[in-house]
Amino acid sequence: MNIMNLRVLGMTVVVGVCGMGEVEAGLQIGLGAGAYKGTEFDEEVKMGVVGEAGWLFDAAPIDLFLGGKFGYVNALSLDRSASAGFASAGATADLDLFEGVIAGRVLFPLGADLIKLYVEGGAGTANVRVSGESSARARIGGRDFSFNRRFESDAWVFAWTVGAGVQFDFSSNFGLRAGYEFHGLGDADMFDLRSSTGNMQGLSAALLLKF
Repeated sequence: MNIMNLRVLGMTVVVGVCGMGEVEAGLQIGLGAGAYKGTEFDEEVKMGVVGEAGWLFDAAPIDLFLGGKFGYVNALSLDRSASAGFASAGATADLDLFEGVIAGRVLFPLGADLIKLYVEGGAGTANVRVSGESSARARIGGRDFSFNRRFESDAWVFAWTVGAGVQFDFSSNFGLRAGYEFHGLGDADMFDLRSSTGNMQGLSAALLLKF
């Protein structure tokens, strides 16, 4: 075949390119959850929601997924306080992370197509939002002084991710993937300061529907 040939079979597209034979492509969507840790703000494990949508290409002997990955992680719950003699101060804060990347995933079947190992990577953007409250109290000259202040700021930063894992295809329309992910985040301008948002790593799993 010397030209590209497309024919739609339901939601499936069959592609033939330059003598490479036919490559079947189908729509794939996924939804799941993950557990993550490790940013510049906190080291506690936090839960997140993950999703994906794109095209899955059956290009034997490998499969290739190209599409978008999306996620939300409540990456920080901070409660800090300190005191020194006549004064005390404290702060509580939450950091919410919304991420979207264009991703590619290469899958390697093990024997039958039921189990596949995969590696993936992607790049895009993330919105980092920090909000909370700070307070301070002091006793000076027999009088008590205190203040409370709400704060909130957000910034869009560059985001990239790499990962690896295993995918189980229980049928031609239903599967499950689980694996390790590393997320790198660029510096953010918040509260009139440029600071590092660090990185995250963790495990995620998602149910997959293929059409």
